[in-house]
Amino acid sequence: AEGVEMVADVAPFETMKLRMLNGSHSLLAYLGALADIETVYDGINHVELRALLRRYMLGEAAPTLEMPEGIDLDAYADSLLARFANDSLRHRLQQIAMDGSQKLPQRWLSGALERSAAGQTSPCVALGVAAWIRYTAGQDLQGNSYPVDDPLAKRFAELHQMHGSDPSALVAAYLAMDDVVPNALAADKAFAQSVLTAYQTLTQDGLNGALAALERN
Repeated sequence: AEGVEMVADVAPFETMKLRMLNGSHSLLAYLGALADIETVYDGINHVELRALLRRYMLGEAAPTLEMPEGIDLDAYADSLLARFANDSLRHRLQQIAMDGSQKLPQRWLSGALERSAAGQTSPCVALGVAAWIRYTAGQDLQGNSYPVDDPLAKRFAELHQMHGSDPSALVAAYLAMDDVVPNALAADKAFAQSVLTAYQTLTQDGLNGALAALERN
């Protein structure tokens, strides 16, 4: 029966890893790739990006986790930041950015949905979603092109073609993709508005401008 008990306990750790480790990786990937930052190592050495990851992990991800007694999520966050900074593999952000439509529901959106249901905001996730939407245009903020590797890439290209010059229509179209974004999260007007604001700041003022704006709210 010992084994059975262990299996029952895996779920919280799986969710912890998805939201804290993988969720941070995705934040780094979309924001970093847009700013032409190449690897996890380079991203974590960007002081404001590192601060964003910490704020996301402890302010938005950790509060959604129900962990067994004795699990120190602050220490886990610190260990992840140290691991990212010691990235000897030079893990490429473009690689982590693949298949966002399949990964972001578990990494970001389910946690943001829980927070939304409790009347809480998720500004770091909102910035991440904005960066992901902009990333799927297939061109970074400096105008460098790259392939968008995602099962929904064709749909993304069509949305950018249709709404590229109208951020509010573009963001609304992405949030309306109910095979990616939970309906109840898309219906949260405060969340939708913060994604749009972050998208506009990111495209107008770049990564540093978007991170500075987040610091202020």
